[in-house]
Amino acid sequence: MGAVLAIWGRLSGKLGAQAAPGDGAGRCRQPPASDAQGGQGVCRGPVPRPEPRPTRGGALHTETLFITRPEVALWKQLAGALAPSLWRVRARGRCQRDAGALALSGPREAVLAAKVALSELLIRVGRGVPPAGRFFQLCPGLSLFLGQGDGAGLRAGAVVRLGTEAGRDGAGVSRQRALSRRGAPHACLEARCPPGAEGLTAGALLLALEAAARARVASVAVCVDVAGAWLAEALAGAVEAFAQGRPPAPLRSVSLVAADGALLAAFQQACAKRWPPGASRQELLGSVLRAQERVSTRVVTGPLASQKTEALVLPVVLEADGPEWWPLELRALAEAALGAAGPGEALGPGKVLTVPGAALPELHCQELFLVRLDGAALRQHGAPKVVRQMVRSCLCSVYGAFLESVSFPLLGAGQALPAMLEEISHFLEQQPNPWMKLVQIVCPPGQPAPGLVAEALSSPAGKSPRAPRKR
Repeated sequence: MGAVLAIWGRLSGKLGAQAAPGDGAGRCRQPPASDAQGGQGVCRGPVPRPEPRPTRGGALHTETLFITRPEVALWKQLAGALAPSLWRVRARGRCQRDAGALALSGPREAVLAAKVALSELLIRVGRGVPPAGRFFQLCPGLSLFLGQGDGAGLRAGAVVRLGTEAGRDGAGVSRQRALSRRGAPHACLEARCPPGAEGLTAGALLLALEAAARARVASVAVCVDVAGAWLAEALAGAVEAFAQGRPPAPLRSVSLVAADGALLAAFQQACAKRWPPGASRQELLGSVLRAQERVSTRVVTGPLASQKTEALVLPVVLEADGPEWWPLELRALAEAALGAAGPGEALGPGKVLTVPGAALPELHCQELFLVRLDGAALRQHGAPKVVRQMVRSCLCSVYGAFLESVSFPLLGAGQALPAMLEEISHFLEQQPNPWMKLVQIVCPPGQPAPGLVAEALSSPAGKSPRAPRKR
């Protein structure tokens, strides 16, 4: 490993440290015809940031995405639900004489990817905004979003599945820590009641919501597997009783999804009698984005160099700081990537240095993310905390470059994998988007991938459910 330190010494200025031990939617590319009168406006992200700079040796690239005038208005509203400050691309929306356009500027590859991604974003969100009356303000800081479907793909800190079970004498709520089919960890609360027991079903929902709030999650998804409009008033009463208790932060969003259209319509009417429509368009669009996000998280086993994702994460640790278990493959790849990196920005602990994948063509990726881990924090706090920082920093880079897939190496054992899965899910809850599709965690060869679902159910989440008081 003397070669690693030698390379580190030559690149110490770049690293900002002393070298010392320690689905693309189709869209017409011409402006569509319109009878609307022209106007002009500019939409920018809410967070100021410097103009994008070209990549190493590259020139600033510009593209124009022609959109409809309604999409220009939607773009202005979406700016608050997205995080343009993380993007490598500057996007400006404007109205032209007969249509609208997005002017995109930045590094060429990022601009071309952004053009496809933002086109798909505007089409999908435009179609996905629910009819009026499916978004409510339960109390200050807490909103309710209604949707139709089975809710299996929703990402939330807690998922409540409300259903009936024949032969039950009473209602019960049990809780487990599990992963969804897409690899998202969450608190799963199963509420089961006898068929036709309106009061017990409402009480079970209230108990499950209270248990979810105690788990200190930011969002709760309620999947109603019961059919029949007869249940709507009871469910609305349970949600009302829950909201009257002013659930504490960080909970800010409750989504209720039902497959039965009649139940959903009746529940919507019951909600309209209790709460005003949600006033925050930004919160509504955030709920739409979360409902449409489809990132799959996989845990696989094999060499990191054989993963064919668009981005590959390579953690860098000084030899004196690195733990004994640090994988040899990672050390070799980091050494090669550091040697191939040209002059760039300073890279301190926790920062990410992007290296074009062409520098190491044998890795079959578009970009390499070199992230320097804090050796002192690694020794003091252990792998989970440092790994969380690495995952979040690199996901910001994936999100900002409009990439679809990324591979992370699994670092350490014990709580490292749960920490990575939780950080991935937490990031996607905060920054839902349609362009990210796959996040992989790669276990070293010879080490089996850990199990993805917690099997053991906990004891019941609380006391026996009681029906909420009627108004």
